[in-house]
Amino acid sequence: MKLRLQELKSVMSPLSELGKGELSFEVGGVTLFLRALTPEEEIHVQRYARQALADGEPADQASALEYLDRFRICSLGYSLVQAGNLDFRGVEFIETGEKLPNGTPIKVRKHEGVMQLVQSWSRNMVNAVFKKFGELQNRVEKEVEGLIEFDDVDY
Repeated sequence: MKLRLQELKSVMSPLSELGKGELSFEVGGVTLFLRALTPEEEIHVQRYARQALADGEPADQASALEYLDRFRICSLGYSLVQAGNLDFRGVEFIETGEKLPNGTPIKVRKHEGVMQLVQSWSRNMVNAVFKKFGELQNRVEKEVEGLIEFDDVDY
C-alpha cells in the first residue's frame, strides 16, 4: 500500500486545530486575548529564556530571575493576539514608527514588538497576565486530554 502525504494530511488535518484555544480577559479597562503557543514557539521561548542562564554566573539569583522574566515576557510576546479592538492575529511584522534614511519603515517581528511593550509593564502586571496564560494552557490541555480515552495505570 502506498501512502501519500496529501492523504495523511487530509485524514489528520482536523487534529491540527485541537489545542489552539484562546482566552480573553479585561485588565485596566483593556480586553486582552491570549492564544496557546505552537511547539516551535515554545522551543523559541525556552531558548530565549535559557540565554539568561548562559550569560550569568552559576548559582546567581539575578540570572534565575532574568530567566523567569524572559520566559514570561517571550511567552506573552507570542501569545498576545489582540488588545482591545486591535487584532494582530496573522500579523508577522509590525512597524516601529521609525524609518531608515531612505524612508523605509523599520519593522520587527510581531512577538518582538509585543515583548518590547510587555517589558515596560511592572513585574506584577507581567506575572498576572502570565497567570492568565497559565489558565489558558491548563484549560486547553484538559480539553485535548478529554478527547482521548486513557487506560488507568496502576503503578
